[in-house]
Amino acid sequence: MDRRERRRFDVSAPVAYAWTSSGAIQHSAEGVTRDVSESGVFIIADALPPVGAAVQFEVSFSFRDNSQIEMRAQGRVLRVEATNGDKMQRGFAAATDQPVLARTPEPTPETGKARG
Repeated sequence: MDRRERRRFDVSAPVAYAWTSSGAIQHSAEGVTRDVSESGVFIIADALPPVGAAVQFEVSFSFRDNSQIEMRAQGRVLRVEATNGDKMQRGFAAATDQPVLARTPEPTPETGKARG
């Protein structure tokens, strides 16, 4: 029986994430999403926060028209999957709290920099 409450979408997108471990040590890393839903994300990565850790992340979605949307959220790590031969990808699943979507400003033709 599938316990998921929300539909998951197989989406590969770059993600930056951060968490604080015991001893107040701050960690940050990058990975790629394996799937995304309204209430969670699975991130394929080498640096794995522990189960129960609060994690902040930012996912960048790119589209065919060269536009981008960023999803920023905070969540909690639900499970960690370590590499097990060729069958499992190393990564972690996190439940999210109120993700925020924001369109990435488009660069101006004159400067190539994003509009403010």
